[in-house]
Amino acid sequence: MINLKEVYKIQAEYGVADESFKDSEISFEDYLAQCRLFISRNLPAEYTKGSWDAEKKLNTLINLTSMYVEHHKVNVRGYVSSEGIIDTTLLLEDLCDAVTGEAIVKEALADPEIDEIQINDQNTIFVIRNGIPEYYTDSKGRVMQFGSNEEVHTLLNKLIDDGTGNLPQFTDGVPLLNAKTAKHQYRINAVHHVANTMDKPPYNKPITTVVIRKFKESHLDINDLVRGGACTEQMGRLLMLLGRAELKLFCVGPTGSGKTTLLRIIASTVPKNKRMILIQNPTEISFFEKDAYGRNTRNVVHWEVVQSADDSKNTSATMANLISNSLRATPEVVLIGEAREPEEFQQIQRAMRTGHKTLGTFHAEDARDAIGRFASEISGGNSYLESVRMVADSIDIIISQFKFENGERKVMEISEILGTDENGEPIVSTLFKYNFTGRMAKDEKGKVKVLGEFKQENYMSEKLKNSLYKVGIPFETIAEFCNPEENKGE
Repeated sequence: MINLKEVYKIQAEYGVADESFKDSEISFEDYLAQCRLFISRNLPAEYTKGSWDAEKKLNTLINLTSMYVEHHKVNVRGYVSSEGIIDTTLLLEDLCDAVTGEAIVKEALADPEIDEIQINDQNTIFVIRNGIPEYYTDSKGRVMQFGSNEEVHTLLNKLIDDGTGNLPQFTDGVPLLNAKTAKHQYRINAVHHVANTMDKPPYNKPITTVVIRKFKESHLDINDLVRGGACTEQMGRLLMLLGRAELKLFCVGPTGSGKTTLLRIIASTVPKNKRMILIQNPTEISFFEKDAYGRNTRNVVHWEVVQSADDSKNTSATMANLISNSLRATPEVVLIGEAREPEEFQQIQRAMRTGHKTLGTFHAEDARDAIGRFASEISGGNSYLESVRMVADSIDIIISQFKFENGERKVMEISEILGTDENGEPIVSTLFKYNFTGRMAKDEKGKVKVLGEFKQENYMSEKLKNSLYKVGIPFETIAEFCNPEENKGE
């Protein structure tokens, strides 16, 4: 005897419904599978081969899904009331979320413990939960996967659609996408399937890769970093003092090491009346603190790079141009979210050499590596050694960070830069450092924990002490960071 699922499959294939099955139930997963089959059989050829824009594609999917629900009056488990009435509105909403791919990442987007969603192909999704990557399953333990690579594209369009119709291009001709979700302004990076290598048969399907970086609604403070073991209380006190001084300070480290989080904490100590200009791509740090009149309690402006529709640099609001323009906007503090391109480093160097307090982040391993990278980016017509000298004379503090395999983040070094020696090498005075013991342990989740200890390596220079004195910080406050022998007469 033919079972309900087989009958239902026939219904889906031929677009007919039999009311005699209205008292039987089918699972949402089976209903969705047959809905996808119905859609695939009825999609116009232009959907994949033509020049339809994202909005038309999305509307086509939703219209076909609506048609499917209208023509298939079958009770779906979880959508039928005690009176036997089908909640078609909710069913249609959930189906639309599913066929557009939004349902796949809905829980991950809402989960505060998930910092990042990584779509490596339609079947392989990882999430970064509390700093640790894991396969993505929903709250019911189900493995979450997309029905096709086209669903991944549809999801992207739905996430970034702000209702204006001005979606950035993402095609085989423009295969790189850098955008933000319309709802939470999360950062999205995607690479089109034309730039991804396909697997061997039978898995030789198009692959579009996506990374969605989430920004936490609640902001950590220095006490959170201390409690989490990222630094000691003494290091925390130093970091809070550095934010108040007139310094050029950069947080460096690999992706996910906590650079932006720490930079925000340090920047939060800048006096509220100081004019601070934030320049980011995209915005990750914000200071929107309103008073009773709706005014920002800080003298701060937030600028963001404008991404051109075709991902070219054909826009005046590039990172480099915004940094250059900031010098005309009466800044006292210039904060750069992350420097990536040579022209951006060149403008940062210009801002520092014109005397502006400058805060920022970029990718480097430690202080020496950071100076080397910065020098390489600005070399241009200068020799490398001359570029190193310029950078070492400009930057005051470099803080390096690292994320371990078990998700722990550490402030590895807080270093003071004291120019260059007679050989042109940067003089780096490491104030605090995380020293490895060579021993390992297992944490509560069974992950390897790298053991080490924080140690104060050197004392503040006279130059750094004077920078703190200038902003009204007395010797008593910084005494723990100074050489007790040199400062007996202070």
